[in-house]
Amino acid sequence: MSVSEKSFRDRQGKAQLLKDAVASFTPAYAPADTALTVSSFQTFITSVGTANTLVENLTVGYTNAATARVNLVKLIRATVTQAVGYVKSNKAWASQFKSVKAAADKMRGVRPPKSTKAPVEVPPGGPVPPAEVARSKGEQGYVELAAHLGTFITALNACSPYTPTATGISLATFGSLLTQFTSANTSISNLTPPLTTAREARRRLYYVGDCLEKKFQAVKEAVKGQYNQSSPEYLTVRGIRW
Repeated sequence: MSVSEKSFRDRQGKAQLLKDAVASFTPAYAPADTALTVSSFQTFITSVGTANTLVENLTVGYTNAATARVNLVKLIRATVTQAVGYVKSNKAWASQFKSVKAAADKMRGVRPPKSTKAPVEVPPGGPVPPAEVARSKGEQGYVELAAHLGTFITALNACSPYTPTATGISLATFGSLLTQFTSANTSISNLTPPLTTAREARRRLYYVGDCLEKKFQAVKEAVKGQYNQSSPEYLTVRGIRW
């Protein structure tokens, strides 16, 4: 089962409404199953809320890192274009220019997706959505782009002495950009597994075993058993739908 982030929070909210309703009943709600008491139900809802917060925080972290990488690629492309022009302007580097331009052309040919969205949630055993397939392929594109940048730097090194007055296209600047880009790729790769793990843990809290969905329905059945199906108490909780 796959639901949106909004749906996860919405169902947590409905569980909280149910708990608040049964906590207000007189005579007091007293289920036969102690796992369904007001305090036990609230403890479980709190754990669900913690799981939601973790997923949301990890998602924001991924999105922020992906956005920073997209902006870094824009800077790299602009800097490479300027450096190509600088090398071309020196006739003494005519032979080296071919290698510099070839490396730059390879970089231009790699166009990884600019999406900054976190990986799509894939239920265990379920088909991988097209958006997630595209994202995975896009990650490989970023790795290729970093490799081509390394080749471009090697080509610039051959333009001796490559000492532009514009520090923005110096070898030191390109070395720094490559380090930042490689780090960004590694960071995003490392952010994906924790998010996947957190999502699966949350999914299990909602839908597997003694989960929120089952507790939600069980509390309503407990109210019906204690107060009877025609009681105001049961009519109240019956209207709170999953």
